Amino acid sequence: TVPRTTAAATTPICILQLSHKKNMSPLGIIIRLSLILGSDRYAGPMIAPVDSLDAPRLRQAPRATRSPLLREFHVRTSPPRNVFSPPPLPPSSSSFALFSGRDEARSPSDEAEPPAASFWPLVLPLLAIYTSNQWSRASIYYLVDFSPSATAYTALNVDVGLTESQYGFLASLAFTVLFALSSLVAGTAADRYDRRFLSVASAVAWSAATFYTAAAHSYGEVLGARVAMGCACAFATPCAYTLISDRVREEDVSTANAAYGSAVYVGGALSSLSVLLDGEFGWRGALVGIGAVGAASATYGAIALPPDSKTPRDDDAAPAAVKPPPSDRSSPLDDARAILSSPRLRLLFAASLARFSAGLTIGVWSASYFRGAYPDDAANYAIVNAAIVSLCGITSGILGGRAGDALAVGGGVGGALDDLDPDGKRLVVSVVGSLLAVPAWWMVVHASGFIPSMVWLAVEYLVAECWFGPTVAVLQSTAGKGRGGTAQGMFTLTGALGNLSPSVLGVLYASAVTTAVGDTGAVESAAALGDLMGVVVCGAYLVSAGLFAASALAPAESQEVEKR
Repeated sequence: TVPRTTAAATTPICILQLSHKKNMSPLGIIIRLSLILGSDRYAGPMIAPVDSLDAPRLRQAPRATRSPLLREFHVRTSPPRNVFSPPPLPPSSSSFALFSGRDEARSPSDEAEPPAASFWPLVLPLLAIYTSNQWSRASIYYLVDFSPSATAYTALNVDVGLTESQYGFLASLAFTVLFALSSLVAGTAADRYDRRFLSVASAVAWSAATFYTAAAHSYGEVLGARVAMGCACAFATPCAYTLISDRVREEDVSTANAAYGSAVYVGGALSSLSVLLDGEFGWRGALVGIGAVGAASATYGAIALPPDSKTPRDDDAAPAAVKPPPSDRSSPLDDARAILSSPRLRLLFAASLARFSAGLTIGVWSASYFRGAYPDDAANYAIVNAAIVSLCGITSGILGGRAGDALAVGGGVGGALDDLDPDGKRLVVSVVGSLLAVPAWWMVVHASGFIPSMVWLAVEYLVAECWFGPTVAVLQSTAGKGRGGTAQGMFTLTGALGNLSPSVLGVLYASAVTTAVGDTGAVESAAALGDLMGVVVCGAYLVSAGLFAASALAPAESQEVEKR
């Protein structure tokens, strides 16, 4: 291989069997190839005639027409050196390596295209780890009970001495603030270090935090474990999504990502079943079991995840000729400013903040509401809620994504939608989902009985959870490839701010709850919580619908936000 004098970071190589002419020395071959390939007009993919090196130029050849015998791999080029001292050829071969391709930086983990068989062996251990992630972080929602009849054996708040406001902080900001900030660090670490090790180590860390919570006897101890868990859980998705992107064929990446993302609903369903573990083994025993599952998922990942061939690297580890010039680099702060300069993205972040607020309020306080409003159906609630979260959540997410894509790529759909661009049409799904969720949730907390309330909860999940796929698609499309990671980090930070809503509701609930004891007090407490959740959640849904609609109508581009 002959190093190119351009700033190409890496170059694909096609191995061709070239016949050596008797009247052309190896030195002549090297000089001719270096002159051809050093040209700035060379734009790739090209194949040389296999029967002669005297052809006037290299000719273009589509990738699909290349011989099956051709094998692609990548080498990192280095700064120009003496082209008359080429690397030695393999002793048993007379073949010669010929450059082809375009100037793209590729990581060493991209060296071989994985076969279709690598799809599930990669995703299944990642799915197990992410399911443990979701179960560990959400289990606290189902292990508290603020009803007057709660006992220290089954209620963490009674045993440790948590107030409603302290629980609201533990369940939201105590976890999410560090989780969001750590996500930015985790993304950088996933780009530079062994992602299998990071995935397994983070699972071990949040499992240890779960065990520590099970042994806690004070609010401070639970708070410390919760903060540590937030930091550890942040490493799961950056490692997993980049591994899937690198190791799964392009035509399978969406399916693999969807399979991995289903852990959110599987973990949520298992969290709901924590009520059963709580009743059988107490809240401490339930957490020990959840921590054991996390340790098992870490072991499974360490055994089943394929080796990550990417060694620790960063821009400084690359040859100087590979690094982008300083003028082409932008700081994360500059990228964030450019992203926020887009009117559509500003409104999209605001809409997402309102939508996160509604969903997180439901996730943090719904278990407490149902246990107080329907104490005789606590076990039934755990089972039914698990089925609703998993089945209805997954169904809504998949259908929402497909509906958004159908609206975006379809022709005229009639009415005002014809005036929207493809991303604006995608956001119609988010608007409709938020609007339909308002009456559905209002009926959940004002139903006449447990069964009607569960029916409306299923309806609420079916109509409300369709927003995420179209919203993230618009976020990535508008931000552009060069700023997609920064945009996703800002989206995560938006979710962290959304945790203010359940924290505020906890303060309001603590001031509104009655001091009565017995069954009457329990009913009045549940009614007060239901009224607060109805106002806060429905109001957040209405605000998000309006902001999603404004984002759909807003211009997508600005002078600073451009697709590179």
